[in-house]
Amino acid sequence: MDGPQDTTTHTHETVTIDEEMLQQKERTLGPDHPETLAARGDVAYTYWVNGRIAEAIEIEEQVLADCERILGAEDPATLVARSNLASSYWSEGRRDEATTMEEEVLAASERVLGYDHETTITTRSNLAVSYWALDRREEAIALQEQVVAASERTADREDEEALITAREQLLGSYWSAGMNEKAIALEEAVLAALTEANGPDDLEVLNARATLASSYRTAGRADEARELQRQLIADLSRVIGPNHPGTVAAVKTFINSDGGAPHGAVPDGGTPAAGPADPGPADPSPADGGGADGGAAAA
Repeated sequence: MDGPQDTTTHTHETVTIDEEMLQQKERTLGPDHPETLAARGDVAYTYWVNGRIAEAIEIEEQVLADCERILGAEDPATLVARSNLASSYWSEGRRDEATTMEEEVLAASERVLGYDHETTITTRSNLAVSYWALDRREEAIALQEQVVAASERTADREDEEALITAREQLLGSYWSAGMNEKAIALEEAVLAALTEANGPDDLEVLNARATLASSYRTAGRADEARELQRQLIADLSRVIGPNHPGTVAAVKTFINSDGGAPHGAVPDGGTPAAGPADPGPADPSPADGGGADGGAAAA
């Protein structure tokens, strides 16, 4: 797990400001006030991004101890402090300690905040990343499946980025672990949900179909891939037009994978009957797995 990455905005000046703010909080509110504890955590963060890792960890350890003493071991602020310290431990190579702390944070978050709380879901996702880095792949995938399920239950149609990210991460893990059929089953479920929500002619739906056709080919399901690609070509010809660059890309994919052009296609310099645009959507699977090589409908 990586620590904070933005080193451009947390300059020496920022460190000084945070230190001064902490001193002010200590004078006006006292050393044990929750705002003082938060300000101390801010100083630790700015130390971290400025490379003062040992000092940051020392402060984070004290913040955690103070939060446990003042607020209790399972107060949300204490959970944040423990999570921050775990991230710093991880970045310093103290992986076993960091992972144990992440497990503790997740268990407490589930009890205190709820299984489907946004913070709990994020904590579960972070622990999955740690498990994967430790080559505990089965445990990582199990957590990622829980993250997707929870995200599906809580997703807001106006802000589905978390759900999209969770699905992409799970797909990547499935492909990396050689769990091709599980990856395809998830892609099929995503396609069905998108089709129901957006309609069959939506460009995102067409992209998802192109990705699924590619995954079928990767998994050796050539007949299903061929039929899905053929249907996709016909629909794209109708939706975006036979002369669209996406049409050309889709037909070329069909020819390269099938050995022949669909009826009406003109593969060499002419206008094919239909097809998805190239490149396709962001590949939800890793390089050694499936992915959208079948083209995708350009906007």
